[in-house]
Amino acid sequence: MNSASSKCPLCGKDVSCVGSEAVRYVCVGCGAYELYEGGGWAPQSTSPYMWPKVASIAREYHERGERLSIVPRPGCWEDRPGALTPEQILDLFPRTVLERMDRTLLNFGAATQVPGRWVEVLEGAEQFFYAEDEGALIFLRDQLLNGGYIDQRKQDARKWRLTAKGWQRVFDLTREAERQQLTTGFIAMSFGDGMAMAAAALHQGVEAAGYQPFIIRHEQFNHDIHDGVIAGIRRARFVVADMTGQRQNVYYEAGFAEGLGKPVIYTCRRDCLDGQADSERMHFDIRNRNVIVWEAPDTLPDRLQMRIESTIGRPEALAGAASR
Repeated sequence: MNSASSKCPLCGKDVSCVGSEAVRYVCVGCGAYELYEGGGWAPQSTSPYMWPKVASIAREYHERGERLSIVPRPGCWEDRPGALTPEQILDLFPRTVLERMDRTLLNFGAATQVPGRWVEVLEGAEQFFYAEDEGALIFLRDQLLNGGYIDQRKQDARKWRLTAKGWQRVFDLTREAERQQLTTGFIAMSFGDGMAMAAAALHQGVEAAGYQPFIIRHEQFNHDIHDGVIAGIRRARFVVADMTGQRQNVYYEAGFAEGLGKPVIYTCRRDCLDGQADSERMHFDIRNRNVIVWEAPDTLPDRLQMRIESTIGRPEALAGAASR
């Protein structure tokens, strides 16, 4: 497919697009995003609002100056290792009304950049406000308006801007996200037999580098553990993914982190790196990474600490840079 006009696969609006197997779309509602159309599409999600929610995340990426890459299956687009499936993208969608409101304010902040500037969100307003339909849009818009977070221009009802209260909320959200991301390292790994010492070693390495280790097995939740995984990755400064045992959840969590643009440090026990059977061997697209290969767990802490400090830095140094 050459450059042409078509319909947006996410929201149905007219778009310009270029490409054949990997198509780049530019939509007035969803922004610019990429969709890998090779290999067939069969999303596993049964959410009735899957595509509107995916469209909202595409718009969020666009407002941040990034481009969302969407694939039918993890790892099927080699040129985009951080591409996400629709199911993974759904995990990025706000889970509560208050979170939708906060994320909308962040969209306003990204779109306007400076106080007092108006932004027109007539086209793609549903995506901008994380609304599945017009009813949800009106509700969320009115909540922000009545709460004093946004203003509507009297001479032009299509234009909106953040109030002083809205800018303060954007500042608070941004600083809290920076604080959390500066201090946490998420560990994704198998919890099978014989991995307790490896878990302790990874924990020790992250801690020695100055970060708070987050291992999902050590945390307590009142809700779905999957929600805890997604929240933990989103809050983390980086992810350590130990591929020992070839667990699908570890591949998922590492891919999800890369899709968010977070650094991922890969580790693997040697027998799982060089296993003879495909089921025992690390996937080819990960084997070419700079993997920390270990045989005895007691060698892991120092090597992991060194890798974190040399590629990411210690949190106190990052905090100093962020405060300047």
